[in-house]
Amino acid sequence: MKGPFGLSNEEKAAVAAAMAHRQSYIPFSFYEGATPENNYRANQPYTVVIQGLGKPRDEDEVTLYVQSSGTQSLRSLTLKRSPEGLYLLLKADLLAPIIAPKRDNPWA
Repeated sequence: MKGPFGLSNEEKAAVAAAMAHRQSYIPFSFYEGATPENNYRANQPYTVVIQGLGKPRDEDEVTLYVQSSGTQSLRSLTLKRSPEGLYLLLKADLLAPIIAPKRDNPWA
């Protein structure tokens, strides 16, 4: 997914932290129709809505924003264009904690 780039130590730590805290539902929160109330079960076909584009740092880099239904803040994905013209993932801020699904939330 990151083309020729491996995960940074920071990215590896974020994935490990999300899995250690049993938050494997986080990726599903970006699909349309997935909510804490329905335990992040998405509608099919699976759809992710891009909320907007950030101002590019340079002509080969673009930042996209997506909404998780488990938080009010948008999450960012930064892509960089390769010499072949493909956009590859450079950075993803997707794994921050979100509202737990109803099944895991004693207050729900």
